[in-house]
Amino acid sequence: MHVILVRHGRPEIVVDSPTVADPGLDEVGRWQAERLTAWLACEEIDAVVTSPKARAIQTAAGLCAARGLEHRVVAGLDEIDRGAHTYLPTELLPTEGGEYWEMISQKRYDEIGWDPPEAFRDRVVAAWGGYLAGGWGLGSSGPFWLLVVVGVPVAFVVWLVRRGAADDTHDTLGPDGPPPAPVSSPGAASSTAEWPGDPAGTARLDLGPTSPPTPPTEPRRQVRPEPPRRPREPYSWVPTLLGLSLTAIALAVLRLTVAPDWPAYVALALTTLGAVLVLSTFTRGGGPLVVLGVALLPLLALASVLPTLRVGEQVVRPTSAAQVQSDYEHGVGRFELDLDAVSDPDDLVGRTIRVRAGIGETSVWVPEGTPVVARASVDAGDLEILDTRRSGVGQRVGTSGGSHPDALTIVVDQSLGRVVVDAR
Repeated sequence: MHVILVRHGRPEIVVDSPTVADPGLDEVGRWQAERLTAWLACEEIDAVVTSPKARAIQTAAGLCAARGLEHRVVAGLDEIDRGAHTYLPTELLPTEGGEYWEMISQKRYDEIGWDPPEAFRDRVVAAWGGYLAGGWGLGSSGPFWLLVVVGVPVAFVVWLVRRGAADDTHDTLGPDGPPPAPVSSPGAASSTAEWPGDPAGTARLDLGPTSPPTPPTEPRRQVRPEPPRRPREPYSWVPTLLGLSLTAIALAVLRLTVAPDWPAYVALALTTLGAVLVLSTFTRGGGPLVVLGVALLPLLALASVLPTLRVGEQVVRPTSAAQVQSDYEHGVGRFELDLDAVSDPDDLVGRTIRVRAGIGETSVWVPEGTPVVARASVDAGDLEILDTRRSGVGQRVGTSGGSHPDALTIVVDQSLGRVVVDAR
């Protein structure tokens, strides 16, 4: 995360106001606010945060309107003189502050409505920390990274636990199948007839059952039991959880400390997953990490083509040499750097401007009459560099080298598309 600190424009002077002094910008301050919008024209800005003072809000108003950004006011960032009834610009206090300046010098803060410097510092630090905590220290992308660092590992743990519970409750049939149903035997009930005259008494003749026998039931089809599952190694889910957690933490640390281009995140994720997979060979785990690693490979290939994920049209028209950056990047679409409106083109001589683009069209327009040395390359596409025209695969114009002290050096590297460097 990059923070740009800007001091507010010059406000009006207020002396012994009946209420707390909160002046707006004077004529010079309003001009400074307009210049601020032009000065930051080449910067990528995601959020604007100010104190509740009118001078700070008015300074940022033009920038927010030009960029369509929401203006966020943080009360804890209020200035050290938030309770004072007099306001003088800091540079005028020693010469025009009079008694007010004497009280400041004598640290009589309570009498003039100032916070003690230590209390002011602690309040601002706490307010800034609280603001960052709202985005987990990562601005507008904070909720996403919070989901990555916390949500993904937790989701996988839940999935692994539920899967293990389902395996434990899996019930298979025994090797002999279900027990057969009982079959009633025929002739369970029968009648007999007696014949008189038998010397031994009475002769018995079995006449068979008095009711038709019960037909035998059809034997049930035997269910072949499933082969036993191969037992899992204990804690085989640990490599997966470890790999996801370490990868998420590494990405968050990289974002907080360096904030590089997006290909670095893909490369770091693959490196971390690969290291954990090597360790997981001893525990027979980490299968999901293989799937995740394979899914990241196309992103790594895309990273070799796109220096940034910015898509669409980007037009940069600085009005002074001080506003011209040394490096520009664009992903997919049209990028145009128009230097024709620079009011002091002589200050561009001796500088080097580098442009990296992915897919699309890149145009750099240099001021008429300014000496220019251009170098450009395209993996596949067209080059129109000053008086040179080339088309095809692996095209290059110009020789490698450093800056030229007597000329403006333009270096453009693009993957696919069309590159133009010329004067209007």
